[in-house]
Amino acid sequence: MGSNKIALENVEKAVQDDIKEATKHAANCFRIINESGLGEAIEYCKKQEIDPPQCSLTASTKNADNQRAKASRMLCEVKWWSKRLKYQALQRYENNLRKKGELNIFEDNDLSAYQKKHLRIR
Repeated sequence: MGSNKIALENVEKAVQDDIKEATKHAANCFRIINESGLGEAIEYCKKQEIDPPQCSLTASTKNADNQRAKASRMLCEVKWWSKRLKYQALQRYENNLRKKGELNIFEDNDLSAYQKKHLRIR
């Protein structure tokens, strides 16, 4: 049981380390949107390997305007970045386990322990 606790702590630390960057990314997007526009902020998001909010940068309808405003707001929110960075960290951790041959979906492991502790069943 002790090694499972250590492994769970490793996953939690990996996730927390990534989530700490959320404030920086939200601030960067705020600056980029104000200086260069939404398109550049979307590119910044892609460079971080995060899927940006979907919106048209060229359409000129009321709905398109609303989607761009929503995308701008989302990119500047720490909570939005935190959720995506958490998901990205878990994926990276799972991929590392898979590469090492340590991921077995039929056994309890550190990743499944983390998911049981932190994630709701959908």
